[in-house]
Amino acid sequence: MTILLRAVIVSVVLCASGEAATVGGRVLDSTGASLPGVTVEATGERGSRIAVTAADGSYRFDLEPGPWTLTFQLINFASPRRPVVVGSPPLPAPR
Repeated sequence: MTILLRAVIVSVVLCASGEAATVGGRVLDSTGASLPGVTVEATGERGSRIAVTAADGSYRFDLEPGPWTLTFQLINFASPRRPVVVGSPPLPAPR
């Protein structure tokens, strides 16, 4: 099985110099069902942050400007990675 990342980046609020931005989305399986309990790790130049998806598959981070990599982990699923640049326009959701 694989984790389908649809609408991974729901919102990235453009940030002014040095301010954090909200990055969040939903994790879905290949059938479109929400996946609760997925560990989402954001890794960047300033360290890492961890969130766990809620019952509706949603997650949220407040991240400083710069490049980040989001890694999604759940037992028996692939662990995809997705690059995100905070301070840039939102990326389209993968299909």
